[in-house]
Amino acid sequence: MSNKELANRKKVVGAAAITTSTLGLGALAAKGGAAGFLKAGKVASAAGNASRAVKAEKVAHHLNRGATGALFGASGVGGAAGYNFASVQRAEARRRAPKLEEASKAYDPEEKRHKRNEKQVKANLARLEQGLMGAGHAA
Repeated sequence: MSNKELANRKKVVGAAAITTSTLGLGALAAKGGAAGFLKAGKVASAAGNASRAVKAEKVAHHLNRGATGALFGASGVGGAAGYNFASVQRAEARRRAPKLEEASKAYDPEEKRHKRNEKQVKANLARLEQGLMGAGHAA
């Protein structure tokens, strides 16, 4: 996969993660609302208001059904996104790191200075051997 394809896949994975999170939180809110309406139905039933209790139980039932649908949607999208994320990770893992020899051949901005120093050291050693460098004679 090229860099552009990987970047596009990562965007898709991010969007799918947001979608599944939103669906999951929506389902959680619907389940909480259903629990609240069930409680309200029980309170209304205990107070002797049967019609209000029936309405509250119907609303709770519809919220539970909606939450179940949202959870199924979230799990479906999340499963597909998981496989997509796994393929992105596999493609990134297949990329080869530069070999050690290639890395050592990389541009070195200090290379000229090092070569110049080596030449100077060799020249000084040669002068010392010839006796040209002595006390007070600097190269």
